[in-house]
Amino acid sequence: MTVMPIEVSIVVAAKNAKHLLGGLFESVGALPPDCRSACEVIVVDAASSDGTSAWLQRTAAEDRSPLLRFFSEPDAGIADAWNKGVRLVRGEWVLFLGADDRVAEGEAFPAALAVLGSASHQVAAVAFPIVVFGLPDSSTVVCTPILGRNNAVFQQVNTLPHQGVFHRRETWQRHGPFDTRFELAADYEFLLRLVTRGDPVIIAASLPPVRMAAGGISKQDPLRVLREFRFAQSLNGIAGVRWLWWAAWLKSLVRTITAMALGERTARKVSDGLRRRKLQIKNCKPARVTTKWH
Repeated sequence: MTVMPIEVSIVVAAKNAKHLLGGLFESVGALPPDCRSACEVIVVDAASSDGTSAWLQRTAAEDRSPLLRFFSEPDAGIADAWNKGVRLVRGEWVLFLGADDRVAEGEAFPAALAVLGSASHQVAAVAFPIVVFGLPDSSTVVCTPILGRNNAVFQQVNTLPHQGVFHRRETWQRHGPFDTRFELAADYEFLLRLVTRGDPVIIAASLPPVRMAAGGISKQDPLRVLREFRFAQSLNGIAGVRWLWWAAWLKSLVRTITAMALGERTARKVSDGLRRRKLQIKNCKPARVTTKWH
């Protein structure tokens, strides 16, 4: 029997997420057989207390489960967990998902694999659009990745959600691991390393291959996220604070004050509503493949 090579390794950092992982595994298991056999899922469980490890053992034994590997031990945060996962990957491309994220149905994920297969070997990462689900009004929106001319937009704020970014495995050999000093923006700092050192990151004009759950951990402390953005920028030689960062800071400040005055639930609804309106305006034109980098 011919063994299909692993093309994509999906790394998931999880803690007490047994109730969420099932949906992710089902979405991977529902992929077409040739696509499913080209993917592996690596779960780095932070010594969960909810029975996640035992649940993963049972799940790995099921015929319809994605090719699954996992281990459970304490870690020092998401960046540390991702670094552990990267050391285990066998795929040419690495994708980082949350336990509550999903692989898209239909032809979107197979189409993404085709894009990755045709990418130049020089390309370090490919960013795809993603679908955001789980908004308060049960709607979904498409988030289109943006780099900007000479990466100018990305150098101000993170416009490449990690759920849509496929990293070439050898990238870590050249640039080192995720920086564990970052609790919420290690993915942004790592991609900044790539673009500021000349490693090509491109944007693919493709169907969204991933569905991202709204309300991730970075939404819990948006001001801290922005402070980590500035730290990441300073580490990579990006001086000064520009207008997009200030705009994001002002929005986050309003959200924080709203949460203090009216509660977290109201603040989340306001924030998600503003984001949905922004994304609807931003995505009125299709994404283009970016072929220039500096």
